[in-house]
Amino acid sequence: MVTDEMGRKMSIPDNLKRVVSLAPSVTEVIFALGKEDLLKGVSRFSDYPEAANKLPRVGSYVHLDLERIVALKPDLCIGIKEGNPIAVVRKLEHLGIPVFAVDPKNLNAVLETILQLGKLLGADPKAHTIVSHLRARIERPRPIFTS
Repeated sequence: MVTDEMGRKMSIPDNLKRVVSLAPSVTEVIFALGKEDLLKGVSRFSDYPEAANKLPRVGSYVHLDLERIVALKPDLCIGIKEGNPIAVVRKLEHLGIPVFAVDPKNLNAVLETILQLGKLLGADPKAHTIVSHLRARIERPRPIFTS
């Protein structure tokens, strides 16, 4: 059992094979984790990295196409807490498709999202490497003036 950012407990299949991303930021994290082979569909504006443009579209993250999502037969959809329409999320869940919500509302939450998705998608070591690298860049002192 896992708990998403909406506080919902859900069971996620151990051996995920088909994931649909419901937001561009989620798509980017999945690619960064090296798990793009799991992606079977993405939201309309998922255009980074370039390879995301080759994946089927499931509508924009605020206007999701339920039929397209269901046709892709996902094991899991990953969406945004404050963006994806809750009515579509509930319909997907009613059809037996879990929807894991992340909430990347600030920098720390983005780092947490990377860790959550790494654990969820079986890329925990890669997620920790990415987050460590980002934290080091954030904390690196920079000169205010250069001569």
